[in-house]
Amino acid sequence: MNIKAKSFFYFLFLVCLSIFNQAHTADVMYVTFKADTSQQKLIENVCDFYGLNLRYFILDETDELLPALRHCSPMSLILSQSAIDASTREQVDDIVLFAAAENIKILLWNLESKNAPGLSFWSDGLVNGIRSVGQMLPEYTLRFCEDKETNGELSGQQAPFEFFSNYSMNCLNVSDSQRFNLLAQLDSPEKSHPLFGYATVKGANIFLQARIQPDSLSAVKVYRRLAELNRAWQILPLLIYLRYSCGEFCWHRPYDVANLTIDDPWLTEPYGALSFRGLLDEMKSCRFFTTIAYIPWNYDRYEQDMVDLFQENRDFYSICYHGNNHDHREFDRYADAEKGIAGKTLAQHDSLIQQAWARMALFSQSTGLSVEPVFVFPHGIAPQQTLRALKKNNFWATSNYGHVPRGEIKPDDLVFWLRSVTLKYSGFPSLNRYYPHERTAFDVALDLFLDNPVLFFHHQDLFYSGMDAFSPTARMVNKVQPNVKWRGLGEVSSSLFLQKKQDETDWDINMMSPAVILSNDSHVQMSYAIKKYEPTNDAIDSITINSEKITAERDEEFLEFQVKLAPKSSATIIISYKNHSDLSAIDVSRVDKRVHYLRKISDIRDLVLSRNVIGRKIIAYYYADNQSKKELIIAITLFLLLIVVAGALAMYLGKRRRRKHRR
Repeated sequence: MNIKAKSFFYFLFLVCLSIFNQAHTADVMYVTFKADTSQQKLIENVCDFYGLNLRYFILDETDELLPALRHCSPMSLILSQSAIDASTREQVDDIVLFAAAENIKILLWNLESKNAPGLSFWSDGLVNGIRSVGQMLPEYTLRFCEDKETNGELSGQQAPFEFFSNYSMNCLNVSDSQRFNLLAQLDSPEKSHPLFGYATVKGANIFLQARIQPDSLSAVKVYRRLAELNRAWQILPLLIYLRYSCGEFCWHRPYDVANLTIDDPWLTEPYGALSFRGLLDEMKSCRFFTTIAYIPWNYDRYEQDMVDLFQENRDFYSICYHGNNHDHREFDRYADAEKGIAGKTLAQHDSLIQQAWARMALFSQSTGLSVEPVFVFPHGIAPQQTLRALKKNNFWATSNYGHVPRGEIKPDDLVFWLRSVTLKYSGFPSLNRYYPHERTAFDVALDLFLDNPVLFFHHQDLFYSGMDAFSPTARMVNKVQPNVKWRGLGEVSSSLFLQKKQDETDWDINMMSPAVILSNDSHVQMSYAIKKYEPTNDAIDSITINSEKITAERDEEFLEFQVKLAPKSSATIIISYKNHSDLSAIDVSRVDKRVHYLRKISDIRDLVLSRNVIGRKIIAYYYADNQSKKELIIAITLFLLLIVVAGALAMYLGKRRRRKHRR
């Protein structure tokens, strides 16, 4: 055996021995003989996603890091191909036995050697080599096997071809499928190709993953949100392995949430194709929740019967903000005279936000309905500084079709795209939401596996086919995760935090929303170290826990404080920012004739045109081709002229028939 191999296994054995009675100095350890920055970066990104401490070792004959690393005690041990190639049966046996005793999960990662004796040693002969799958074909399917404990929400799911079509894949040569626990496989018409799984060897779980390589990182096709990663499938087995091996020591959500938001309606029955009563029946039958994104311009427009319906069914309906006036591009790019860009200023955006607050405060006073402090922008998300204005006006989050603010370059960052909520922009939570028809069961399962809220949205035209139009989607979500909690956007926002365990009574909290609710369901007191990203240094008015003010430490980027919770108790934590606006002094009147005209035209679109086939085609044309309000007005005018002409013609023909009858 060469000196390099002896050095590696001596190091590895001592690392395992150091585990007795010691705290983890590293959660994950990656060991290799050959440096590979791209592979290292992938592991770093996934560990960052889970909040795990990574130790990375490149070993050689004269490795001087060994004495300093002897006390490292990881929960997860990842070995590269080069580390596996250096192994002998005797060394592997010693390490596997100790890993079994100390519950260390081992991953043999990105395997590519066709005939590697070390691979057979680690898997006890269950996997004896690696082979290439060849070109990906449309008839291939990528399937995650039924294993809830390991695969989580991905268990039993089948990925669409677009998810893996631009990858070159190897697969495992498995000699005994009865003893090998398969987690993911590629199915072709001729045969199945094992990609990822684990074997129990001498009591230890040994995971094995064949190498997955994008054909060309620059040419990989975009796969919805995850396409910007260019490596979504490449890192998914690693995500599965680390979540399983590190468990509660990974960042995770205490529970899953979902929501359907319908944009635009005011409380009249029906609102176009939307019947609030009919939708309520569907929500009760299929178990889901709907938030109405309400246009503040309509603050005094409602029917009392519908107000009563919402009051009596708070477990199914809620209301949030949808812009202010909802005129075309209300929160578009900022005006720039030098560049010839028309638009509003940031100050005007801020005024619109404050007017929306004031209008909906009057709505709440007159109806008794609470309004969730979540803002849905009309016609797309606003620029970053407008998100900061929302934060300073004490909104909790914004939810839109795309969570990167207007004018910002999409980040080339793995962790960013794994999350459907980001604090990157002014430290204000920006949520991603989707049309129901865009989401497959695999998409939903992937978001749930990644601990993302599952958010859908649409308009009243969703219900052209009937009030059960969303029900199949709700049933699909509930099947993927039977314990998912359907909530309003306000409660979704208050669930925006991640937690990870430090020890039996201490937890770290990554607080994303300025208002969250923590619960201690255990029978002992728990301590929570809370950290919130605050890059803009906006003035804070107060931090309260169950209405009692506390103090916090603050540096250039983070706000930190501690919370202790007694057994079976909860805490509502709210961060309020200083705001000097006086809602009672804000003018809520509708004096802008242009906005008044546009809102009335929109009412005709939703309440009149939507009730017949021709009108619906006009609406579909407007949305599908992204037509302007001016073109919509022209279309509506032509439609009304058509009705007038048709009515006049009918009257004329009626008169002619009556004249003939007299003769």
